[in-house]
Amino acid sequence: IKTELDMKINKQQGEILCIFAGTFGPSYDIKAMLHCAAKFDNVGKPVKFIFAGSGPRVHEVKEMAKQHANIVYVGALKPTELIPLYTQCDIGICPYTSKSNVDMPDKFYDYTAAGLAVVNSLTEEVAERIKESNVGYNYKASDSDDLYEKIEKIVSDSKLMQTMKRNSKALSVEFDSKVQNKRLAELIDQILEGHK
Repeated sequence: IKTELDMKINKQQGEILCIFAGTFGPSYDIKAMLHCAAKFDNVGKPVKFIFAGSGPRVHEVKEMAKQHANIVYVGALKPTELIPLYTQCDIGICPYTSKSNVDMPDKFYDYTAAGLAVVNSLTEEVAERIKESNVGYNYKASDSDDLYEKIEKIVSDSKLMQTMKRNSKALSVEFDSKVQNKRLAELIDQILEGHK
């Protein structure tokens, strides 16, 4: 049975879904994402951009959604609605401006848990993880052309996209709380051993 959300997204055969879920605020690269999405629409590529969330720049998203059929605004969703939505998607976007001081965003954990390829603008640890684990690409913050190029690289090579999605799912196991707690316990044991 199709939910209201499914009907809103209306995923077609062969369509690639990119998602951004978060706050539409000044530290996010909203403009670059919207320009990138419009470019995909203009060239007729079957790439749809799902925006979930709310915030001061939501009007920009709604406005662009009126002009481009591949931009879909689904509103602010509860985690229980967001998780099944992620499973329909292919690429998760971590779009931060260069002013952002976020290092490892929660979004990254959510996207890998859902097995999505990740396209990210942050530098530091998350960028290194993406590169070394081959789960996606890093793009230059606020550069919609670079964002387009990175997404295009993934969508134009289905084998690469499947590999990145598999790697993403595998990487998420590392972030599981049980795994993290076990590591922490081992580290504490090592420290205590050293003090004996």
